[in-house]
Amino acid sequence: MLDLMRRHAKSWIINLIVGAIVIVFIFWGAGSFRKRQPKYVALVNDEPISYFTYHETLNKLYQNARAQYGAAWNEDMVKLLNLKQQALEGLINDLLVLQRAQALKISVSDEELQQSILDTPYFKVDGVFNQRRYDFLLSQNHLTPDGYEALERRRLLVEKMSGAVAGMAKVSPTEVEDFFHFTRDQVDLDFLLFQPQDFERTAEVTDAEQKAFYEAHKDKYQKPAQVRVAYVFIRPKDVESEVVVDPKEVEEDYELNRETYTQKEQVKARHILFKLAENASPEEEQKVQAQAEKVLKMAQKGEDFAKLAKQYSQDTNASQGGELGWFERERMVAPFSEAAFGLKKGQISGLVRTQFGFHIIEVEDRREGGVRTLDEVRSEIEDKIRKRKAVELAGDRAAELFEKANLNQNFAAAAAAYKLTPTETGFFSQDQPLPDLGLRKQFNEVALSLKQGEIGPVVDFPDGHIVMQALERKETYVPAFDEAQGEVHADLVKAKAADLADKEARRVLALMKEPGGWDAQVRALGRSPDSTGLFSRMNPSQKIGPQDDLVTAAFLLKTPGQIAPNVYRNDKGAFIIRLRSQEPASPLDFVKTKDNLTYSLTVRKGQMYVQEWLKTIRSLSKIKVEESLL
Repeated sequence: MLDLMRRHAKSWIINLIVGAIVIVFIFWGAGSFRKRQPKYVALVNDEPISYFTYHETLNKLYQNARAQYGAAWNEDMVKLLNLKQQALEGLINDLLVLQRAQALKISVSDEELQQSILDTPYFKVDGVFNQRRYDFLLSQNHLTPDGYEALERRRLLVEKMSGAVAGMAKVSPTEVEDFFHFTRDQVDLDFLLFQPQDFERTAEVTDAEQKAFYEAHKDKYQKPAQVRVAYVFIRPKDVESEVVVDPKEVEEDYELNRETYTQKEQVKARHILFKLAENASPEEEQKVQAQAEKVLKMAQKGEDFAKLAKQYSQDTNASQGGELGWFERERMVAPFSEAAFGLKKGQISGLVRTQFGFHIIEVEDRREGGVRTLDEVRSEIEDKIRKRKAVELAGDRAAELFEKANLNQNFAAAAAAYKLTPTETGFFSQDQPLPDLGLRKQFNEVALSLKQGEIGPVVDFPDGHIVMQALERKETYVPAFDEAQGEVHADLVKAKAADLADKEARRVLALMKEPGGWDAQVRALGRSPDSTGLFSRMNPSQKIGPQDDLVTAAFLLKTPGQIAPNVYRNDKGAFIIRLRSQEPASPLDFVKTKDNLTYSLTVRKGQMYVQEWLKTIRSLSKIKVEESLL
């Protein structure tokens, strides 16, 4: 069993090491790393946070982010997500909390530590803590039991201190009710929308205005870089036929994951249903029961059950001979399950009454509950191992192809060595999908980062790995006014039309402030106002969009017929809105949801308390950061 665990650990250990190396190059470059390494990244009240701890935390954040974003990941996201700052701030905050807990003499008992370890899912086999797995996983992560337990005690202490602060949070009944109404109350609006496209014909633009607009928005017309590449896509499914599964691996996987192969008791059955309502009269029930008993006798005499079901059953599966397939006890209503699971293979039940009517059940086969035997799951395990190995093989092959192509600087020859033919693309830009691939942003980003002739790094996707070579490039450029004039003219017309729509909406709104103004202006415009239908703050009407000032204004209106004081402008156009109706959230719904709302608001307020408390203790603490890391 331990051999299997070691083999399985290999790939992720290598990935972890590679990930750590990648982290170093991303954050500190390829210079003399040893010279740049500080003894600590921060001092918190004279207590150091070591470089090793920081680097380990940063690596975990990096690996988690890569896993979360999958195919959408690219290394620019390291800066976008601010991972360095996240790692540093998290460590500083944890240390501040730990120091405060120690000052208040808060501690974690040996019993609490032991229970936390026993409850950790990673250390369990068949749902029970397993000492061998515990020791193995610690050794694979270069931890001793004492070292891990010290880390876990520290984590629990931070959690306990933060929990104590969060536990002071309380919410009043008024806060809960206000939040309920804020999120659940609804309004319905009448609105007039002045759309820019209705004003485009009257929007006049001069050559001088176009040139000025072009100069002011020149970057908008920049043409993106384009590239043409040859690529090879190595998918696990394409190499799966090459994988050989050792029977010993199957046996070891079975032993390691026995709990996975536990199944509940199941039966495979057919039934014949005679429909009858629960509240049927005694006379009606007697009539249906007599018909069912007649068919039951036919089944008991050995007539083909499936044919009887096709002829007499009133269930939707009658045409399939009443076939129900395999099912567990919980899937069926109680009377049906009790009867079915009380039968042996090949037996037929008596009449079974449920809320649906009378049933006759035939059990065709049974599976007893418990751990399935190795023979029962052998093909399933083989398939799982084969797929896992195919994933590893595809990754290894892509890495080998990349290495060979770079070594010989001959991409086509390297691909041919693996009987692969590169696919050549046309020119494409950053956000342009490709035939066969669709839009894979990471592929596009890597391709556009390559110089002409350069062979790119392996690009990983959930369904395989791509190695590519840049064949040709077209660099980004800003076109001259004459080349961009068509786009400039269209954009300027739209901008002027939007201003004209807004101006007209304001003119109409001013006239609406007179008595009867809404109806008078609607008639004058020859238009019919639209309505949003009821919507809440949390789920605004798609007709008006989620714009904050518009939605806020809608809920400030108190009287049906009241017109909002301003014109509200978004990408749809310019809006004039009027309250049509209000619908406060149901008091009955409040009673039903009050406990859940109280809990969620308390948790939220507790989190806010912790954040504010951290700000306070940070302001009272002496924190020195190694600025070279930022």
